Amino acid sequence: MSGLLKRIFGSKSENTIETLNRGILVCENCSRKLNLEHFEPLSLQACPSCKEPNFIPMLIGAYWLEKPLGGGGMGAVYRGSYVDDNGDKCYCAVKILPRDHKDSPHLILNLQKEIDTMNSIGAHPSIASVINSGEVNGEIYLATQFLEGDRLDIKLARQGKIAEDEVILTALRMLSALTHIYKCGYLFRDMKPQNIIMTEYGACLFDFGISLEVDEALEAQNNAQGSALYYPPERLSGEGERPNSEIYSLGMVMYHVLSGSPYFTAKDIETITQLNVRKSRLMKPKDKNRKDISEDMSVIIERMILRDPYERYQNFADVESALIDTLQRRLQQS
Repeated sequence: MSGLLKRIFGSKSENTIETLNRGILVCENCSRKLNLEHFEPLSLQACPSCKEPNFIPMLIGAYWLEKPLGGGGMGAVYRGSYVDDNGDKCYCAVKILPRDHKDSPHLILNLQKEIDTMNSIGAHPSIASVINSGEVNGEIYLATQFLEGDRLDIKLARQGKIAEDEVILTALRMLSALTHIYKCGYLFRDMKPQNIIMTEYGACLFDFGISLEVDEALEAQNNAQGSALYYPPERLSGEGERPNSEIYSLGMVMYHVLSGSPYFTAKDIETITQLNVRKSRLMKPKDKNRKDISEDMSVIIERMILRDPYERYQNFADVESALIDTLQRRLQQS
């Protein structure tokens, strides 16, 4: 199976854009030339010669979608290849709608809203930036910067836990991104390990699919979008969301990657809604087993994830200051 996955997601034969533009796909295993017209785009198809599966790319705009990266019910993301102004092959991440719902007015509106949000937010060192967007034959797409590295959830699965100093540096980059997003008039609203890429330059945030303008987030009622492991209780209770809601979600992510387990376990998910609506918690942060988290980090995270939004840190700068102070003390003691 590992050999199969390697052939699907890490090809032996590199297909050039010139070859793809001629309608030819080179088999990743035996190098046979396949006519793209004979295969369904964005599907796995067996090579007629060696019977090994090949991912069939699709052209949208200037981008060949040649490798699946992830996605869900609101969109699918692929690695796209294109030729830049210098004639060099480059990569990007391209988001399109799921094949079985690509004509859904609701999903089309959502993706267009994400495009508008990212264009409004603009460039930031800790955010995947927009390269292009457009519409081809009635289908819209969003092309963003392709970030080399592992998603935080994948890195966590491989390592079991993330070292505290790395978590602090990651959190600082996320706070910088959240601050920029807020200053542009938005809340991100989907902080989770799956939306953080760990590049060689540091952590970067991506996927603005459920972001809202600040005023809209404040008025949002009983909106359960996102991951229940990380989204703030006020999303369900109709209290509206503010920067302290983003702080809660980041705190939950930090707890998860430091301890190796989420604050709420999978079997707790069904009860989270009831617990949050009646303004109680499964258990207080101080009652959780935090032997793998240092005392100074425990104090910070505990305040970040308090049930009452007004008992948490109220702005990103205060969390940033607490983390920097912790990091500086450690550097002085080392």
